[in-house]
This record gives sequence, C-alpha cells and structure tokens, in this order.
Amino acid sequence: MDKLKKVVNQKPELKSERIPYLQLGVKQERGGVKGTGPHKVKVLDVKDATGQDYKTKEDIKGYEIIVEHEGERKKYFFPALGDDGKFHYLVETFADIPEGSEVIMEYKKKEGTYKGYIDVKPVEEVGSQEQELSDEDIPVVEDDEIPEEYN
Repeated sequence: MDKLKKVVNQKPELKSERIPYLQLGVKQERGGVKGTGPHKVKVLDVKDATGQDYKTKEDIKGYEIIVEHEGERKKYFFPALGDDGKFHYLVETFADIPEGSEVIMEYKKKEGTYKGYIDVKPVEEVGSQEQELSDEDIPVVEDDEIPEEYN
C-alpha cells in the first residue's frame, strides 16, 4: 500500500517500535501446546506490562522481559502473580538473573499431565551439565567378550 508507506515515511518520529514476542510454544489444532525447543537468549531488560490471562482473557498486570534472540530483540510476557496469589515462578526466577546474562528458555510438559511450564536455566549451568566424554569414559568391548548369538 503505497499511500500508507508514504504517510509513515513522512512522519518517521511517529513510527512505533514494536518488538515481536519470543514464541516458546505453539497451540496445536487438536488442543494443547507443543514447545518450539530450547532458545538461547540474552536478557536485556524488564518492563511493567499488562497482558491477557490465558484462561479468563482478562487484562492482568505482569512483566515483559526483553531479550535478544538470534540477533533480534524480542519480548516475553508473564503475570506478576500466580494462581495461588503469590509471585509467579518466573518473577522469582528472573529476579536472580542479572541483565546481560544468557539463559536457555524452553517450554516443557509436566510429566503425566497436559500442563506445561517455562524452564529457565543459565547458559553456564547447562554447559556444566554437558560433560565431554573422554576415551576413558567410553567402554571398550573386545570381540571375544561378545556372545556367539550376536556374531
């Protein structure tokens, strides 16, 4: 639409700075949510925000964290309070993460239920869990140790 492009270009100071959402899960046609896998992000900022309760669709107060994901600024909303009336678990999680830190965010299913949650781990913690295997850690099975039926 050339007319609208012309209007926007004439008044660049009115152009909004919209940041896309970081999408950690996708709604399935049959119902439920499927995670989009782990996302390595750099935490840049947090802002007070108003969002929509996913159950009631009413406006609720919460926070938007601003992150850098694959070189692009994105935001992720979560409520200030959980269903129990206490701080939402992500408020407490991000309270301990300094701005500028890198974390892995991932939607995970609660085992045995249809519910899910957002798992947040510092990159250093994830890296320390992934130990490299040395030659000493890999078992060696000699040919004479293999039973006849497997040969």
